[in-house]
Amino acid sequence: MNTISVALISGLIGSAFVQTAWAAQGGKGGEKVLHSFGSGTDGQNPYAGVTDVKGKLYGTTVKGGTAGNGTVFSVDPKTGAETVLYSFCSQQNCTDGSEPFGNLITVKGTLYGTTFEGGTTDSGTVFALDPKTGSETVLHSFGSGTDGYTPEAGLTDVKGTLYGTTYTGGASGNGVVFALDLKRGAEMVVYSFCSRQNCTDGSEPFAGLDAAKDTLYGMAANGGANDYGAVFAIDLKTGAETVLYSFCSQQNCTDGEGSDAGLIDVKGMLYGTTYSGGASG
Repeated sequence: MNTISVALISGLIGSAFVQTAWAAQGGKGGEKVLHSFGSGTDGQNPYAGVTDVKGKLYGTTVKGGTAGNGTVFSVDPKTGAETVLYSFCSQQNCTDGSEPFGNLITVKGTLYGTTFEGGTTDSGTVFALDPKTGSETVLHSFGSGTDGYTPEAGLTDVKGTLYGTTYTGGASGNGVVFALDLKRGAEMVVYSFCSRQNCTDGSEPFAGLDAAKDTLYGMAANGGANDYGAVFAIDLKTGAETVLYSFCSQQNCTDGEGSDAGLIDVKGMLYGTTYSGGASG
């Protein structure tokens, strides 16, 4: 496993968002709204960020669409025109998925994502979507056993295999890291959390994963040595999990506690956020 340092930005409970930052086409900073959701079936409540594919932005909404269970949409940043590519729960019993919280990724021209609910057992899905035709395919429905339940985050592509997390499910019911082989379409649990006493290995990962040199890095919202969440690493060759840091290791949790967001790797340093803790509590 690679040697890597961890830096966290901690803060008070709360959230902030930017609808669309305007920096292109001569923009001098500031903000420009390209599209306001909720005008009809265009989608409501976009939870995740957007993905740029050849100058067009793609994203998901948790609600809205023709059935009210979320959408995949695209926005042309030049014109602000928004197009709904797919409305979830278009199939009976929402077997096509429902409520996509995570961001999308693109692999060889196809969009991939997750839904929090829906699928054959209403425990969430991994799906693929053709942006040219709007055709959606469910690659995996969660809830068949210990494969995980309710994925909230997006996916990470490592050499044609998609990796992600589920918030619940797995051998102990506290979430998993899973892999899905795009060639075979098979899903495999890489690691089940709370596999150690008192969940010192972490529990309930909300966020997605960052990959660097055969290692996955992520954040568990709970668990760890102090039960306030942890930064973890998983060796892709062995499946071994290592806790890199347990939150609230400092007095009054000045080092942060709890995290719903993922990490990014910048030259061997991991950066992330906590939604609570810090100097102001």
